[in-house]
Amino acid sequence: MRLIDDLIELACLRARPLAEYRHPAWQLLCALLILSVINSASAENFTGPLPARLGFSAVFALLESVLVTAVLTLWLRLSGWRERDSMWPLVVLSSGVQALEPLTSWLGEAAGQTLSGLLAVYSILVLVLGVARATGMPAWRVAAGVVMFLPLGAMLLAVMLGAAADMGWVTLPVAPADAN
Repeated sequence: MRLIDDLIELACLRARPLAEYRHPAWQLLCALLILSVINSASAENFTGPLPARLGFSAVFALLESVLVTAVLTLWLRLSGWRERDSMWPLVVLSSGVQALEPLTSWLGEAAGQTLSGLLAVYSILVLVLGVARATGMPAWRVAAGVVMFLPLGAMLLAVMLGAAADMGWVTLPVAPADAN
């Protein structure tokens, strides 16, 4: 399947021109759903009913990918990029590195957290270099667009977690009370 081949190629930091990343929307949505299931299963920080957590993860993954695409597209267009092909398939495929996250649970806590952090950094690297090579824009410019997305992504997560907690979909961890 070409989608899996593209995912592997991007994980190996090999990107092609953007026009070559044409996949049916249903395949990209299935890829996001699979990543959502993986993320939901490995999310130790919050609990709640499994269907609700899966729904939360799926909606968040979709909104995050659309928001990343919109921010990067706008930023690159302001920087002179004029291509008409959608960046969304590339953004979705770039997030495939996150599928390796559950493997970190096999390691000790410190090593697992370290590897998890490295995977997060590598996932951003895959996105930046993939978009840069696929669009022909400089990697620093794409990286600046990713940095601009980060506060928006954090706000999206905060709003969605708050709404999901209010609806009872997830139970957020409670900070221990100060012993003072």
